[in-house]
Amino acid sequence: MENQTQTTDLSAIRAGVELELTKAENVALLIQTTFKGLQPEVMKRAMMEGIMRGFTFKDFLEKNIYAIPFKDGYSLVTSIDHARKIGMRSGVVGKSAPVYTEKEGKIVSCEITIKRKCANEIGEFTSLVFFDEYYKEGSKWDGKYKPSMWDLKPHTMIAKVAEMHALRMACPEEMSQMYAEEEIIQDITPKVIKDMGSYETKVRAVKDIDELQRVWALLPIEAKLELGRVKDEVKAKFMPVVAAVEQPQASPVPPMVTKITPKEAGEAADAIGHILDKDLAEPMFVDKKPKAVEMIKEYKKAADSKSTQQELEDLLQVAESDERLDSPARKNAVKGVIQGRLNDLLSLPTITRD
Repeated sequence: MENQTQTTDLSAIRAGVELELTKAENVALLIQTTFKGLQPEVMKRAMMEGIMRGFTFKDFLEKNIYAIPFKDGYSLVTSIDHARKIGMRSGVVGKSAPVYTEKEGKIVSCEITIKRKCANEIGEFTSLVFFDEYYKEGSKWDGKYKPSMWDLKPHTMIAKVAEMHALRMACPEEMSQMYAEEEIIQDITPKVIKDMGSYETKVRAVKDIDELQRVWALLPIEAKLELGRVKDEVKAKFMPVVAAVEQPQASPVPPMVTKITPKEAGEAADAIGHILDKDLAEPMFVDKKPKAVEMIKEYKKAADSKSTQQELEDLLQVAESDERLDSPARKNAVKGVIQGRLNDLLSLPTITRD
C-alpha cells in the first residue's frame, strides 16, 4: 500500500499510539475531527488498525484516513483525494466522466471507468453503482428536516462511490481494504445531547474527587466535550481539601541566618593578619588593583553602615561576585569582616583572636 511498510508488532504499535495521545487536548481535538463520534478507547483501536495497514499518525492528522461510527464499532475510511493519489502512483492514467442513468428526474445509477497502465497496455476498469444502495437521508431537528449531502449534491456523492469502486478494481493490491465514507451505510451525524443540563447538574453535584471520576466516566463523549470546563471547576473546588488532608501544616521557615563558626572566624582572622602583614611591604597598588588592606577597609566601612540582616547578606553576595577579590585569602578576609558585623547585629557571640 503506497509503498508503506506495514507494522505488525502490536506492542510497538500500542506504545506509539499511547505516546501520541498523552495530551488530553490532542485526544479531544482528534475526537472532534478525525474520530468524530467515537469513544477514546475505540479511537485507539482504530488508530492501531490503521497503522497496521501501513498508515501513519500524520495520515490521521491530515485525514488521509479516519474512522466513523459503524454499527457497534467503527469503520476506517479514506478520502477520495487520498485514494486518487495512490491510484496515480500505481499507474492510473485517467478516468471517464461519470455516466448517470436517471428516471423521472431521479438518479438511478452511475458508471465510471478508470484507466490504468499495465506494462505496455492500458486497461479499463468500469464500475456501476446504484443510487438507492448508498443514499443517506437527512435528519430531523426540532421538527425540521435537515438535508444530507446526498440531498444537496446527489450527483457528486454517487460519483465518488462509483470512482472508489473503480479504483479498487484497478488497484486491488494497493487499495483492497480502502473505502470512502460515502460508501458506508451509516448515519454519522453527531448526536445532539438534549439533556446537557442534567449532565452538568450531575457533575456539579458530586461530593469528592472519586465521585467526580465515576460520574465523568459514565458521560457520553459529546457531553464530555461540552462540559470540560465544568469538570475542571468542580475538580479545583476539591483540590484544597485533598491537600489539607494529605499534607500536614508546614512550620514557618525562619529567616536564613549565616552564622560564622569559631574555626571560620579564626581562619578569616589569620587571612586578614597575613594580608595586612604582606601588604605593608607592597606598593599601594599592584597591577592597578587596590591592596587588600584598602579593600578590607572599604568593605568594613560598608558593613558598619548597614543596619539590617538583609543588607549585610546582600553585601556578602556583592563580595562573592567582586572580581577584585581574585584570591581565596582576599575573599575570606572581606567576608570575615562582613560576617563579624552580622554577628554583632544578631547579638551572637563574637569570637576574638588572642
